[in-house]
Amino acid sequence: MKIKQLYKKIKSKIKAADTDAASKTKKAIIWIDREKQGSAEYIVKTGEWVKEKAAPLEEQYIHLHGKKAIGIAISEDNTLAVKTRAKDAFLEQCLQSGDYTEDSFLVVKNPYLLSPLTALVLFCSKKAYRIKAEVLEQEDQEKEAASTTSVTTELTTRHRIPIIGLYPGKTNKVLLQFFDENNTSCKRILFTIKMKELPTFLENMVVVKQRQKPSAFHFTFVYGGDTRYPYAFDKEGIIRFYIARQPKPYGLHFLSNGHFLFAEKSILMPSFSNPHSSQILEMDLLGRVHKIYNVENGLHHDAAEMTPGGNIIAAGSSLENSNEDMVMELDRNTGKVVKQIKLGDVFDKTYQDNIDWVHLNTVSYDAKTNSVLICCRNLHTVASLDWETGEIRWILCHPKFWRETSMEEKVLKPVKKTLKKEGWSYQPHAAYFLEQDLDGNQDTRHMIIYDNHWHKRRSVPFFDHNPNSFVRIYTINEKEHTVALWKSFPCAKSKIRSNGILCYEQNRLFAMSGYLEPMMDGCSGMINEYDFQTGELYNQYLTKASYYRAYELPLYYADLSKPVSLEEDYMLGTIRQPQQVKRPELSRCMPLPERDIVFSAENLYYKGTKNERKKKYEEALENGDTPFDIEQDIANTELALYENILYLTAVDHLIKRIYFVGEKFCYMQDYTDTKQMNPALFARLYYSVMIPLGEMQEDTYQIYLECEGRIYNTEKRFIIE
Repeated sequence: MKIKQLYKKIKSKIKAADTDAASKTKKAIIWIDREKQGSAEYIVKTGEWVKEKAAPLEEQYIHLHGKKAIGIAISEDNTLAVKTRAKDAFLEQCLQSGDYTEDSFLVVKNPYLLSPLTALVLFCSKKAYRIKAEVLEQEDQEKEAASTTSVTTELTTRHRIPIIGLYPGKTNKVLLQFFDENNTSCKRILFTIKMKELPTFLENMVVVKQRQKPSAFHFTFVYGGDTRYPYAFDKEGIIRFYIARQPKPYGLHFLSNGHFLFAEKSILMPSFSNPHSSQILEMDLLGRVHKIYNVENGLHHDAAEMTPGGNIIAAGSSLENSNEDMVMELDRNTGKVVKQIKLGDVFDKTYQDNIDWVHLNTVSYDAKTNSVLICCRNLHTVASLDWETGEIRWILCHPKFWRETSMEEKVLKPVKKTLKKEGWSYQPHAAYFLEQDLDGNQDTRHMIIYDNHWHKRRSVPFFDHNPNSFVRIYTINEKEHTVALWKSFPCAKSKIRSNGILCYEQNRLFAMSGYLEPMMDGCSGMINEYDFQTGELYNQYLTKASYYRAYELPLYYADLSKPVSLEEDYMLGTIRQPQQVKRPELSRCMPLPERDIVFSAENLYYKGTKNERKKKYEEALENGDTPFDIEQDIANTELALYENILYLTAVDHLIKRIYFVGEKFCYMQDYTDTKQMNPALFARLYYSVMIPLGEMQEDTYQIYLECEGRIYNTEKRFIIE
């Protein structure tokens, strides 16, 4: 008898209950053996239960860098990495208890509280099994087999089975299949998990505009831009995965081990315009935080492994009167910047005329030539940098742009048959080499670029004003120093962001248009899937919110069935250290103003588009109005201690200096080396800066804030011991 038929037959016997409310209730499920049928039981718990039980364990897993800091009148908490370790330790205790067996197992929904459409099944078995877990199709919809998700664990008696891709707002059917050491199927268990609905802002996020053939992607993963939570949808447009935490708009970057780098939205480094993430989480699909990378100057737009498991190449900022103008290499084990190339030292001075003169949006390492491929939006340029010398190897750009400059000889010569007036990219994004050899020529390589085809940020007189954006594939011949246009796919205009992807084996090409201008059917994002050979549009999905980029969600499960390392250091990288100074004059020190309002999106930001916000800001200045209430801004500053790192949360560039005044010693953190040059867009950002306290001398310190020449006493203290 088929599972579906059997399920229907005994469905009435399954006691219905809300698993959240009845977390201690055991529920009958189907147990199917090859020879007999019987019953088994399971217990459903939630991540909140794990959080409560794991909280007392957190102190065991704190790894301090330096001395211990104890807050006085300061809120204290632990990092997500510590919380992850404590939760995993508790779940291991559950396995060791012997309470959960193959006949009565534990199911934990959203075990780490960051990945709501996941679950973890835990039990011990008498015999060693490999377990294959599948999320089955929904009964009320016609689903393809490919819309299921499955994971197969290693042969073991201790089972931690990750469940990924559960349907929101549905009672999901999950099938467990048991295989012995001979790969013989021994047993099958079918059980149900009831999941909550999606958050309101994710409801109806994806619109299926056209669907002719099954997508080459199992799950399409969308993130960044105006998309609040990163999410993945299946071939039917149903969201089956999301992370309940908002990253910086540039988003996420996947690693070879199935983890991804998550750029924190609200832990930033002040800059000359848009501040960038100074704290990067290494997470997995279950929402576990394995490591925390602190990047002193901030990380933006792009990051990737140089080699599988190796160091990370990333886009950074020099913070030398400009932003988004540096390539850096992060040591994978320490998080420290071991090499950097400032693009202001590489390019000539021709276009170094504003803060965002480069707008670096793509970096990737090319092991074949020991070079780094970069995409420079505001230079209409893709360039190859020799990673050893830092010199430019070649430039892909319309030749007129660099004509009569010192860069002219670096520009690849166009093959006239394919590149004349048309075919050039303007303000491009997402330039990457393809792995495939498309022409059988060992002297050539192919590159995919999303050509936004816009020139507002850097106007050029030879712009052709084509109304489309494009995904373009170029042929690069480094030996002959030439470039040819191999293939071009026109798509709807996407002025910024976006990326293209070639799935060569499936003969598909994706145009991920993240910022439609104009919108289509009230949607700001589009995903087109083409036949790579013919250019025929097979599938088209629209997204309500704009996004940064979209990729296939890599379903890598091997690591998810194992606990995180409890001994490995989780805090990596460097943070700007407070400097020991003389005690400041405090006789005219002021108390913090009383708080009248609590900051929120409604009172922190001007509403509307960037242009609308800029106009409102300029109108306020013209009318003699003060755009900001400094007193209230000061009143709304907040301090929090996470292990021995102090987080100061305030409006951008509000606090110039922070003083830590002790009985014997005094330290200062200085943020006057940058200033906000684009206040209409970024001056109302409210974010946290990190201040490490572990290297300070033992003492009791009072915290003071300097703003607009005044020093304020926060009446908050901490002890270093």
